[in-house]
Amino acid sequence: MKHKQSKTISWAKIALKAAAVILIGFIVFEMYWGTFQIAAEGENKISDADGINWCEEYYHERAYAKLYDTLTLSGLYADCYDVYWEAVDGYEALIQYNQWHEAAQLGIDGAEQEAQNCYKTLEDLARNPEFPQNAKILNGFLEQAKGN
Repeated sequence: MKHKQSKTISWAKIALKAAAVILIGFIVFEMYWGTFQIAAEGENKISDADGINWCEEYYHERAYAKLYDTLTLSGLYADCYDVYWEAVDGYEALIQYNQWHEAAQLGIDGAEQEAQNCYKTLEDLARNPEFPQNAKILNGFLEQAKGN
């Protein structure tokens, strides 16, 4: 005859496992709560000095897509960033012009008009830059558009 072995429950092991689960749950909750507070209270704001340093780096590298990302994702809309926005606006007009120009070559309706609108925007920016240091950049964009 076989005897059934009785399993003894170790309450200490159960208590230890429960404490570990509660501790891990608390840590995860704190991480999510902290992230929520930062997003809700705007504590993720960067200083203008840091923002300008980042923008200057991308501006001088002519990395206008990264410059656009930095400006928009970091919410850098103060007047001290206007020089960067002007360069980014010109870059955006050039990219849109190129895309609409390609679409027009494919025969897409209305694409030629959109390309001309983007070209006009770029032309206006190049003719009347608000910041003299952007004149060469914007005229370079205009020359690229003319080359298409």
